Amino acid sequence: MSSSTPSSDVLKNLRPSRIILPILIGLVVVGWLIFREFDAESFEVIDWHWTTGLWIFFAILLTFVRHFAYMWRIKTLTNDVLSWKQAFQTIAIWEFGSAVTPSMVGGTAVGLFVLTKEGVKGSAATAIIFFTIFLDSFFFLSTTVLLWIYYGHLLISAKLGTGLYQSIFDDPWMYAFVAAFGIMLGYTALIFYGLFVNPQLAKWFLNKATSFGFLKRWNTEVVQFGENMMVASVEIRKKPLGYWLRGFASTYLAWSARFLVVLCLVLAFVPVGDYLLLYGRQLSLYLILFLTPTPGGSGVADFAFKDFYIDFIGNVGLAAAIGALWRLLTYYPYLVLGVLVIPNWAKRVFK
Repeated sequence: MSSSTPSSDVLKNLRPSRIILPILIGLVVVGWLIFREFDAESFEVIDWHWTTGLWIFFAILLTFVRHFAYMWRIKTLTNDVLSWKQAFQTIAIWEFGSAVTPSMVGGTAVGLFVLTKEGVKGSAATAIIFFTIFLDSFFFLSTTVLLWIYYGHLLISAKLGTGLYQSIFDDPWMYAFVAAFGIMLGYTALIFYGLFVNPQLAKWFLNKATSFGFLKRWNTEVVQFGENMMVASVEIRKKPLGYWLRGFASTYLAWSARFLVVLCLVLAFVPVGDYLLLYGRQLSLYLILFLTPTPGGSGVADFAFKDFYIDFIGNVGLAAAIGALWRLLTYYPYLVLGVLVIPNWAKRVFK
């Protein structure tokens, strides 16, 4: 992330044509899974009761709660500089940017670009970006640790430790989970140190760490990242306690609403014995998607869903279908919303 990101580079990420690749990847993977694993008998035993529609309705409602929570957060972090309409458009475009770029890249550059175009001054916009990164990462790390203490390896799979595997690391998802958790822990610790302890030393460390070997190619961007962190540190330290509390509350509401969508969708088709464990699986899955190179985790998310929830759902074909419905509610809406919002937003801010 850099405040000097050229507008042309950011605008390339906002082109409507960027939605084609993630949609194609997702459709191919879901289609292949359903074709390979479809079992008509497994769908015949589903009790299509009125509660099925009710749980699906709750899942749809939670997608609106998630968007509202992000709007609440961005209004809070901008000290209500943005109107509700501006907050709606900002989040729609920010999430669109996240959906069309690899998960590790995310939509931070897009978010910074949109905030500055909405009139948020550079230093404040930079601080907001860093604070959102810290809030999201803190949610993931703190929740993962608490649930891991309670469930252990069950957060990845019920097969681990049951004799089906000799070691928990015999499951390939465990390697991805540990790698993602380690990377997130490392950069969150760096951001925390740079924002709240010693930003000058953090910048010095980043500069030295990218001053040799093949890392030199990223030295300019990393040094700019350190400069931005110093600017953000000054801004964030001025904030009152209420600013922090609302930031954490809106972050936890947004992510919880996103994760509870899966719980509602699974409950629509099969009974669930342990709601909290199902919620925790979603946390583990999103951590792993953090490493995926495809836009918004397309393909990987659809494929991994069945592995993470097969012990809840019981049938691979049904799991693939529920996974497709999950992506339809949590991922594809922002591809469509971005295409609809961006032209009107661009007309307003570039007039």
